[in-house]
Amino acid sequence: QLLAVEFDEVEVRVRVLERLEADWNQSFRWSEVVRVCFKDAGLYSSDVVFVEIAGRERPVAVLTEAKGGNEFFGALTERNLFPEAILRKAIGETGGATHCWPLQNSG
Repeated sequence: QLLAVEFDEVEVRVRVLERLEADWNQSFRWSEVVRVCFKDAGLYSSDVVFVEIAGRERPVAVLTEAKGGNEFFGALTERNLFPEAILRKAIGETGGATHCWPLQNSG
């Protein structure tokens, strides 16, 4: 586990635990999330969830194997930011595809 993801009702915090650059340390408010994408990295690498945030050029990246990752994915689903049906499809992916919600950027 290289990262930890923690959250409360308002904010999400991603923190480096080891061996990653400080750029991975980020935080955002749930209310700022505009899109979530799950990128399959194959069988031998960590999949990545990219969270696009209003007003930011680059998305926040969360490794699926991060400490607290499962709880984070549950919270995304509970907040209707990444529907459970799409999450299940994305988790079952092994061919390198990316699954996003909403399906298209609204502009």
